Amino acid sequence: SPRQRPASPPRTPLAPSRGMEVDTDTAFDDFLSPESQKRKRAGDLLQSRERENLGSLLQSLIARLSSSASAQEARVLAAVLLRKVIVRNALTIGASPLWDGNNCDDAEGSPILSKALLEAWCSVVHEPALRRHVADAVAVAAAIQFTRGQAWPEFALLLARWCVSGGDERAAVLHLLEQLRDEVEDASTDQDVQRAEANVGAKSSPFLSLLAFLEDTGGALCKLLTAAFQDASDAASREAAARLFVLCATGPAVPATLRAAVGALAGDVAQAVVEACAESVRASEENSHCEACLQAVALAARADPHLWSPLASPATGLVATLVGAVNDTKMAAGSRAAALAALIELIVASCEAAATDLNAMDGDLVEETAPQILPGLRKILLDFPEDEGTEAWAEGADEDANAPGDKENVDDEGVSMLWDGALDACGRLLAHGGGAVGSRVSLHCMAAELLLCEAWQARHSGLLLQLRLACGEAAAASSGEGEAEVASTYAEAARHFHHSHPRVRWASLEVWARLLAAGLAPSRQAFDSAFESLAALGATDHYLRVRRRGLLVFLLAAAEGAVLTPAHAEPLFRKVLIPQAASPDDDIRDACARIAQGFAGALGWIQPTGGDAPMLPETCAASAEFTILWQEMTQAVGRGATDASGMGDQTGAVESGAIEWPHEWR
Repeated sequence: SPRQRPASPPRTPLAPSRGMEVDTDTAFDDFLSPESQKRKRAGDLLQSRERENLGSLLQSLIARLSSSASAQEARVLAAVLLRKVIVRNALTIGASPLWDGNNCDDAEGSPILSKALLEAWCSVVHEPALRRHVADAVAVAAAIQFTRGQAWPEFALLLARWCVSGGDERAAVLHLLEQLRDEVEDASTDQDVQRAEANVGAKSSPFLSLLAFLEDTGGALCKLLTAAFQDASDAASREAAARLFVLCATGPAVPATLRAAVGALAGDVAQAVVEACAESVRASEENSHCEACLQAVALAARADPHLWSPLASPATGLVATLVGAVNDTKMAAGSRAAALAALIELIVASCEAAATDLNAMDGDLVEETAPQILPGLRKILLDFPEDEGTEAWAEGADEDANAPGDKENVDDEGVSMLWDGALDACGRLLAHGGGAVGSRVSLHCMAAELLLCEAWQARHSGLLLQLRLACGEAAAASSGEGEAEVASTYAEAARHFHHSHPRVRWASLEVWARLLAAGLAPSRQAFDSAFESLAALGATDHYLRVRRRGLLVFLLAAAEGAVLTPAHAEPLFRKVLIPQAASPDDDIRDACARIAQGFAGALGWIQPTGGDAPMLPETCAASAEFTILWQEMTQAVGRGATDASGMGDQTGAVESGAIEWPHEWR
């Protein structure tokens, strides 16, 4: 007898009934109404349709966004709603015949969701304002399948075909790949997905498998990236291609064949940077639309310096372009920071290649480049950070302590990156300069000039620059020269302990803390001379962040041990530890306790007992006066803990709804 087709499970048809279609169309129109009541009724109706007949609602949304007769605003709304509906019903859609009806009869001939989504995407690929919203919905649907370990072959084949098609198709693929990467990484972690992840590996592995498939299909991925880098008319696609290049060229889980194939496009990335920066200069634009390409150079050169060192040759024009971008004050701060990072990584790559390959560049890139960028770096360090936000910064936590700007603002974040990058660049130029005496002298002169300026920004940056130079010299110089440089840096920082600006005081303490942490302790005489100032900063400074940094210096000094003497016990406990130990701040109390324990331990007065708070033994070598100090310290810690508990209860009462504090008071 003829083989019979197995019975198909029931599924909800995608084709909506005529009545439902009319109601849904009305809801779409009401969603765009200025009347809030109509918008609310529309939302209620669509949610009802979602519960009653999910397949029909999905098809109505797809039909509306695909209809060229509808207004663009309505089509965009339909695409946005489509993504939201798919996200809300991810478990239902991924495990139901709605997705793939290959084994289902469809008497009405309506397409299943996987097919309908791709058809809708194809229908809008030449409409930039709409295709990205549809791509977002397709990316969500693909992520649902991939995180469950399911394939979507039609989707993968469409991407491979579009990789080698026109500009609109390439832009659509690049946008979707970025969205898909985010969706896969942020996919739901329900039990079914967790089981799938146990089988397919890390969350990003399905995405990497897709990229590997595209490259295996006639090199489609590399062709896509190459075309995007060469198309100067589509800056968004070029930036997306740069981010995808970084993932493939530097990602730890990327297959070796894919990494090698994409890494070979380094020259195309370099050329894209040269052309993008040149176009920015011609257009006099602040935003050069090349930050992602610049970041790609920095990250890829750091990951594979041997591959990138030849691109530092003058013939490529890349180094000259990066120097120009660093010095271009019209360019956005984030782009300048990325250009500086890329330049430094190329310099490091060139120096490392010169040390291992006689045919590589001779390592003179530092000597050639430093004079061109040091004036620009000096101006960056002189002008930033801005004075605005100092109060909030000084009363903030220790996280992001170096940041000169407000992290909530993108522009300020770019300024912060540029300022940090300038300091880092100076340190790395010194470290990789080798015999470049000229650049070394120039860096020290720049630090000295900054410290002689009246502007607090110059003093602030000068101290932190001097810190980097001291650490670099100590690591590279002979013992005597290194000690002299460190001693000079300690002394310079101590001269700024009483500066009027909190950032400068913080920077001076940061110098002491970083040098102590690096094992470069000051002389006992230098510590004795600075002790009273350190105690005042750690105990009575007006700003929390400065006080915290002062306590950190004492904590590191206690761990070092060699600079502390019994004579420090009385003023340390009376002026710093006992007053601060009564603080309701857990971190401050903990720091004071650790300083006390480290101090007593360094002098051999206590031995660790294995508990949280070692006690003084009865046969302790400490004096009776120190025993009293220790007891007072213990009592202060107890009072602080009690106060913290009481404040916690009050905080809970406030949070329960009594007072809404103004934002600037928080």
